[in-house]
Amino acid sequence: MNCDVCRCYADETFGDPRRDQACGMKHGGYIVPCEKGCCHGGCPGQNPDTPPAEPYGFGKMQDMRIYIRAILSIFALSFILLYLKIWGL
Repeated sequence: MNCDVCRCYADETFGDPRRDQACGMKHGGYIVPCEKGCCHGGCPGQNPDTPPAEPYGFGKMQDMRIYIRAILSIFALSFILLYLKIWGL
């Protein structure tokens, strides 16, 4: 990955933009994380020694909670259907 394009971005829907930032590059409106150490000095929120600062830009971070909820919902639905089939309801 090219660290030259990595900057500190803030999520437009989460947290304080001056304190919660991620080192990444913007691609299609989303923030794609960069490798560790790409943003010189670190970003506020990722490095406790970095003071709050204005982000380079804003974007949307891919949220793993959406995928986890979808997977758990599929397992729950499968369990319910299996339960109903076993008991003949």
